[in-house]
Amino acid sequence: MNKKYFAYGSCTNLESFKDTMREAGCEDKFRICGVDILDDYRLAFTRRSIKRKGGVLDIIESPGDYVLGVVYEIPEEAVSALDKREGAPDFYKRVENIKVELGYEQVKVFTYTVVEKDMNEIKPTPEYFDVVYKGMKHRFPLEYINRYLIDHCKKRFGICYVKTRQPRLYHDYERPETEFMKQNPELCELLRQMTLFFGDDNERVATVQPTPEMFRLLTKCTELAARGELDFGHLIPRGMYNRLAGEFQRISGVRIKRIMD
Repeated sequence: MNKKYFAYGSCTNLESFKDTMREAGCEDKFRICGVDILDDYRLAFTRRSIKRKGGVLDIIESPGDYVLGVVYEIPEEAVSALDKREGAPDFYKRVENIKVELGYEQVKVFTYTVVEKDMNEIKPTPEYFDVVYKGMKHRFPLEYINRYLIDHCKKRFGICYVKTRQPRLYHDYERPETEFMKQNPELCELLRQMTLFFGDDNERVATVQPTPEMFRLLTKCTELAARGELDFGHLIPRGMYNRLAGEFQRISGVRIKRIMD
């Protein structure tokens, strides 16, 4: 039986996660389901790790904030290796049946939270920060990384291990809207979010691996819009757009509003 694991810290780093799966003999028995959203929590460095020689990440309740995590589907026999990695149950506790948003689906996952939390937080070492940052860098939206990792460390600890990177568009969105944009506001906003997410980062594209279905739906929706026939009052165009938007949200963690019936 497989289980879904919500990784928000060092296990977002695929190479680091593979080390743990290798120890469990499960290196080729897991898959990445996507990036999920846990609402009303935020990242915090609430535990001092002897192994990491500094603060390590936790999730704490914080209304209005959110945490992104990589969802791994792993065999049940690999859970004990994760327990060992996280120091459960002594330092972290495993929490089951947490509901998160994966694409447009609500799924249940398990994760780990610190047992004895230091709410003043503990400064992470550059080495630990680097492991986490490399895991997030090509998979999570820049806005999330900037706000909840880089800027948080600046404000809380006065440290700046890496500079924030700003997502860029190829054109000025302050210019007047074209007729195409006025007629297709939902599609244009989705295209804008996709442009901001992927940018010029081919490594990001290779990391999140957009599916063939996503590419097919994107071309179909764009072609319909170009002909002025992307009418969401009809079931088929609405369904194609929602599948496209949901798939993009699944691989990116960028929340896209669904068009309701």
